[in-house]
Amino acid sequence: MPTLTTKAYAKLNLSLEILGKREDGFHEIRSILQTIDLWDVVSFGISDSINIACDIPELNDQTNIAYKTVARVKQLCQSELGINIRINKEIPIAGGLGGGSSDAAVSLRAVNKLWELGLSQSQLELVAGEIGTDVPFFLYGGTCVVSGKGEQVTQLPGINAQYIFLVSPEHKLSRKTPLLYENINEKHFSSGNSVTETALRISEDGTLREDTMVNTFEALAFDIFPDLVEYKNAMKQAGITKIHLSGTGPALFSIGTDWERMSRWKKFLQNKGIIARILKPISNLSKC
Repeated sequence: MPTLTTKAYAKLNLSLEILGKREDGFHEIRSILQTIDLWDVVSFGISDSINIACDIPELNDQTNIAYKTVARVKQLCQSELGINIRINKEIPIAGGLGGGSSDAAVSLRAVNKLWELGLSQSQLELVAGEIGTDVPFFLYGGTCVVSGKGEQVTQLPGINAQYIFLVSPEHKLSRKTPLLYENINEKHFSSGNSVTETALRISEDGTLREDTMVNTFEALAFDIFPDLVEYKNAMKQAGITKIHLSGTGPALFSIGTDWERMSRWKKFLQNKGIIARILKPISNLSKC
């Protein structure tokens, strides 16, 4: 039987604004997303039914978004085929890094290929938009502006930043993303201009303006996530002056070009028992 193994990359929100509440109950967002070289390994093999195996026990069932994605495609295309999915997780769960959405996107591409469905990019995007707000982005990867509820994706040139310093605190919050969104109100809404300015500079010369890199959820995350303030303070003690939240958190990151400096940051935090990673941006995935 044909098989396929692929990487499902994580993402960062380089900037994120919430513009308001939509009539359909979702929030109108505008964000710049960036794939990074942290990934899950996802393997697929044609089967008579849909089966999933994940090395994280709580994701090892039909509630897994990758399973739901394949089940939806099977329903829409009325396919008689099944698939075996095996996921080895490296992306921290519910960390603001999009691991589940990335797994869903590669599952969508995999069944399209292995089941020989012939779905176009636009058709894949329609299904992705049903599955989750970040899933359409992961059909592209690289650097993109997303808007609407996340289904509208516009590609940008790559960023010049060579390295991303990432700290991803563990947490035990259930319903993390809905919880953060439930606490958003009108005082948190903004125009989207900061995202527009950041995207404009990237389009011009690939540089990131950190003064326009904002995240609406920073107003909430440090109150909702236990110990997140302590993580940020430890990063400041290491010498990091520009610290950003990714998505709904709790992942924190900084960007730059100085590997040696980031290595010193990493060593300082490791001595405090904090795991840090030095990563690189990943370019466009749509042709992968």
